[in-house]
Amino acid sequence: MNKFATEEFAKFAAKTYEYSQKGFISPSCQSTATANDYRTATQSAGEYLFGTQSYAFGCELDYSTARGIDVRMVPETAPYMDCTSGQGAMVAISAASKNPERSLMFLNLLNTDPTLMTMLNYGTEGFTYNTNADGTITFIQENRANYSPWTNGMGNIRILPPTDQQGVDFWDRFSAYYDSAETLPLGGFIFDSSPYNTEMGAISNVFAEYAFNLMSGAVDPATELPKFLEKLEEAGINEFVAGAQEQLAAYMG
Repeated sequence: MNKFATEEFAKFAAKTYEYSQKGFISPSCQSTATANDYRTATQSAGEYLFGTQSYAFGCELDYSTARGIDVRMVPETAPYMDCTSGQGAMVAISAASKNPERSLMFLNLLNTDPTLMTMLNYGTEGFTYNTNADGTITFIQENRANYSPWTNGMGNIRILPPTDQQGVDFWDRFSAYYDSAETLPLGGFIFDSSPYNTEMGAISNVFAEYAFNLMSGAVDPATELPKFLEKLEEAGINEFVAGAQEQLAAYMG
């Protein structure tokens, strides 16, 4: 569907504009030239009241530590699984690898051996972390700051020891959260937009003209949303959506 033509988007745009008119949204967030850098800087410094962010279970601990404030996450949706998460956590062996078999042996070891997984994620015991009596680990912050890889991209992180901040039962809670997640019905469907390159180019131009301003509260949706929708139709949004629907129907059988 054209999500910009839904009642939900109209309500969102109207509420965002209302917040903007009340001064709740920084003008720096309403310009594509400054929004991303401004958002990143204010989040890193903890100089914000609320914002939205993609969520991974337990990430509020990392955000609280990094930003120097108590960050609390309020879910906007129930937990769900789709192929995007899997793609983001996969590790591949290069086709140019001279030792693909040995590479696969290493990946097998990484995902089954807690000692190796702990070393790659946490560093060296006694230097970047210490192990506590209850099995949790405590980081040695002055050294850990120089070694902090992206844990969620490592693979089977459930074999890691929990940190003292996470608590002894962290992985039980982690597993309960993700094991209860809903699987989205579209599976691994990816739309092949190549037959609609002309429409996609025209739609992209219209999107660039209107979408960001509407989503950041910079313009009044009462006047600008109808213009946006009209221009999307002129650009071929209906044909584009119909093409996606046709491919999805074929994929779903």
